[in-house]
Amino acid sequence: MIIHSRMWSWSLFIAAEVFLYISYRQNDGRFHWFLHLFVGASTVPIMMALIMWLSGRILRYPLRWIFVGHVVAMFPDILWNFLMGTHEPWMDMFLGHISAHFIPGRNWTWYAVFLASLACYLYQLAMKEAAAGAGQRRNV
Repeated sequence: MIIHSRMWSWSLFIAAEVFLYISYRQNDGRFHWFLHLFVGASTVPIMMALIMWLSGRILRYPLRWIFVGHVVAMFPDILWNFLMGTHEPWMDMFLGHISAHFIPGRNWTWYAVFLASLACYLYQLAMKEAAAGAGQRRNV
C-alpha cells in the first residue's frame, strides 16, 4: 500500500511539473522552468529543515512542498502568461523572481544551491529519524 501511495505522489508531481514546463514553451522553456524549479526547490528544503528543527517533528509530503515552492517562484510568469501583468521589480518578493535570472552561472549556480539546501534538509531529516529511533529503543 505504501508503494502504491508513493507512486501516486510521484505521478502527480511529474504530471504537475510537465504542465508547468509546457506553460513555458514560448519563453526559452527549459531555462525558465529549471531556473524557477531550482529557486523554489532550494528554498523549500531550508524551510522544511528549519520547521523540523523548531517543531521537532518530521514533515510529510516533501514533493508537495517542492511543487508549491516552484509555483511561488514562477508566480509572476503565471501572471505574465495570462496577460495580467508585466515583469516588475516588486516581483522579486516571489523568491527573487527577477533577480534569479541574473545570478552568475545561471542555472548551474542554482543547481549547486539546490544541492546544498537538499543536503541541509537530509541532514536534519537523518537527525530527527535517528532521535526517533533512539527514543524507541530506550522505551523497550
